Amino acid sequence: MIKDISVTLPQVAINQFLNSLLLSEIFYTNDIEGVKTSRVEISTVIQENNHPINGDDHISRNVNLS
Repeated sequence: MIKDISVTLPQVAINQFLNSLLLSEIFYTNDIEGVKTSRVEISTVIQENNHPINGDDHISRNVNLS
């Protein structure tokens, strides 16, 4: 049933739903681990990393990998 409905959705709606799930998961995981981030910060990083790769460094500069 859900699979049948999801086939009719535009790709932009599917992407928005997946990004929303990703944002929530990261936010709650960070909260559990004591990492202070806002939903806006996480959303910005997700949006930046959803842009097509153009040969440049596509990893957000807002991400601290250390």
